[in-house]
Amino acid sequence: MHVKQIYSDMLKKYSDDIEEILSLLHRAPVDKGDIARARELFKALKQRLDSDYREGQSEKSRSLLSEIDLRYYRPAVESAHSLLKLKANSTPDQRWIVGLTAARDEINHYRDLLEKGY
Repeated sequence: MHVKQIYSDMLKKYSDDIEEILSLLHRAPVDKGDIARARELFKALKQRLDSDYREGQSEKSRSLLSEIDLRYYRPAVESAHSLLKLKANSTPDQRWIVGLTAARDEINHYRDLLEKGY
């Protein structure tokens, strides 16, 4: 598998995970089971984002990153990380929807750039 495809797939996984959470929150009415599942998925998403974010923050790790990582993957992760400052155990509300939608859009933006530009 080509490196570009690996990074594209990783970004798609983030986008798909966000989409799954949003689909739970867009049901009317949102039941307790959906809220619990959304929290569980959000917690896992934030843990992955936090891990990816921290991984790219040191000078040493930055010096080892590929061009694709530096130009597309890392900015997508950093942007999504900054947009999802909500606590995973908070009540899912409009702030969740706005933050998740913005994070998904940023991830998709960088994925599109990767697909078109590299």
